[in-house]
Amino acid sequence: MMPGSDFTPHVENIGNIFGRNDNWFEIPRYQRDYAWGNDNIKTFYKDIVSHIEWNKDENQLKPSPYFLGTILLHGKWDNSHEAFDVIDGQQRLTTMYLFLGALMRRADEQRKDKKNNQSPEEIKSLDIFSNRILNQDLKTQELVASKVKNTVNIDTGNNVMEHLVFDEGDKWLETRPCCDAEQHLIDAYRYFYDKLAPNALSKSLDCPDDMTVTYASRLMAMYEQVMYPTVIIIAVTSEHTINEIFEAINSKGRHLEDVDLIKNAIFNSIGPQPHDNAKEDWAEIKRNLSKKSSNDGDRPWLSIDKFFSVFWNATQQKVSGNLYANYLMEYGNESSDKDSIDKIKKFLQLAKDYSKIFADMNGLSNYLCFHKEYREYIKADLTAMRDLKFTQTTPLVSVLVWAYENRVLSARDLLKILDYLLAYSIVCSLSKIHSNKLTMRYRKWTRKLFLSCNSSSKGVSTKKVRDAINEMQVDLASVLPSWNKEDVIRVFRENEQEYSYTNKTDCDDYDRKNQTRVRSILRILYINNVDKWDAPSNFKWNVEHILPDKNISWSETHQIGNLLWLEKQINTECKNDNPEDKTIRYKDSRNPEANKLLGNNFLQRVDNAKNDSEIKRLIDDRSYEIILDLYQFARNKKTNMK
Repeated sequence: MMPGSDFTPHVENIGNIFGRNDNWFEIPRYQRDYAWGNDNIKTFYKDIVSHIEWNKDENQLKPSPYFLGTILLHGKWDNSHEAFDVIDGQQRLTTMYLFLGALMRRADEQRKDKKNNQSPEEIKSLDIFSNRILNQDLKTQELVASKVKNTVNIDTGNNVMEHLVFDEGDKWLETRPCCDAEQHLIDAYRYFYDKLAPNALSKSLDCPDDMTVTYASRLMAMYEQVMYPTVIIIAVTSEHTINEIFEAINSKGRHLEDVDLIKNAIFNSIGPQPHDNAKEDWAEIKRNLSKKSSNDGDRPWLSIDKFFSVFWNATQQKVSGNLYANYLMEYGNESSDKDSIDKIKKFLQLAKDYSKIFADMNGLSNYLCFHKEYREYIKADLTAMRDLKFTQTTPLVSVLVWAYENRVLSARDLLKILDYLLAYSIVCSLSKIHSNKLTMRYRKWTRKLFLSCNSSSKGVSTKKVRDAINEMQVDLASVLPSWNKEDVIRVFRENEQEYSYTNKTDCDDYDRKNQTRVRSILRILYINNVDKWDAPSNFKWNVEHILPDKNISWSETHQIGNLLWLEKQINTECKNDNPEDKTIRYKDSRNPEANKLLGNNFLQRVDNAKNDSEIKRLIDDRSYEIILDLYQFARNKKTNMK
């Protein structure tokens, strides 16, 4: 036992914990978010059903005892109407709460289902059962309704948990996550809900074939079993002891993530009084890494673990080895002097500011932070790198956006370097470059660019950032293989399926990832060929099929050589005209590639081709030229920044 600690153990059944003395459990600010995945949830459920036995003497399902572990709380266990901070055991308590919620919902649905032909006694029994869970286990039993509290309250995802457990009817099915913790909550609840369905529960709980066991009886058996396990409650009243226990838990095999330990260390140093700024800043970081709302579709969130890894490598001096160990070496575990606390506050503020970069990169601000003239193009680069899963570029992209938002990189220059990184990543995927070669280089230049942003003046920073970008491109280009035209043709032929584009959604060639890749190539090469930026911010472009898009698999009309980056209005006017008939419309395009096609009579040659083989040869040759242009763009060792 630690010197000066005040452990008070209590042996309890789970049934004596929920709703006991109108107590409730709070997951404190320094604890990790809900993180149990599928394996943990399956094990939890298996432990419940495996301990339910058929009692031959009583002809019914009966619970059996087992030990669920230790739960550490801050507070005095004998007190009533008190909130307990959960030091250890929050994952189990939250999971138990979700399970009880799913159990209550299934009982309530069974009670209301008129197709079951239940007797009044069964309906009344189910009503009593579901209300017992609600009013004794899930909520405290205050006489005044406004004082009633949920018996488990979590920091991240509490609203989601309330929707899952308490929403009427099927409304809970509409619950959408905004972060990892909320996704885990939804997955756990849905798993329990599915497993507690009549057919699934019958398979889980074996009963003698000659015995009729109702669904309601099985639900009640599950409830009795989940309330039966024994736990040891250790209640601690000393505030000082909490953090010692927290550290001790992790030194004895129950490891938390580095980020959870860093959070705990920050909160130890920056106390909650007089105003809990640390908690608010941490919450802001999580909001910036989440979705804007649950209706954001495929828009991703970034885990806080991944964010801190990127953030630390970009902004901090010590970047080798364990992240938490690096933090301790730089900032310590529990600093009390003013200078150390101020240093930690600046670290947390920097983390919050940097998290906003990820919010902007993922569109939480609808990309409004970017200059309107280049906004759609920057957005296209950011979403393409995400959709094509070029995640290795994330640290580098984040520091470039940081440079832009700190006004040491212009919007046009940001677009140029994002175009370059996207093109470079596509070429790297073509050449099958090993990821380790890229990861170390991306990390190196992320750190160097961040340092360049923080020079003595804006003018100095701007020059340093531009110089660093040019040096970076030389370094990155050195990794690419030296290809001639024959090499490009060979590599493209091996991968040409990934460079097809059709708008026919019912065609086998339709692939959104391929569409993103092809659109990116055509757009980047267009922008690279434009000396003077004259496209209005609201100007729309489309991918034009020179030969009309056919709904046939492996059609030459889907190949990149049959495509052109064209103004939407001109694309609409072209419709399904023959190539030669499109000549007059292409003349009005801002894209130099359109004039090039007119200059070399490509449209006329395609139109006059004698057979499909000749058309395919013409389109293949242009495909090779486009990929060669992309390769040469990626090999370019300097971006012209002004």
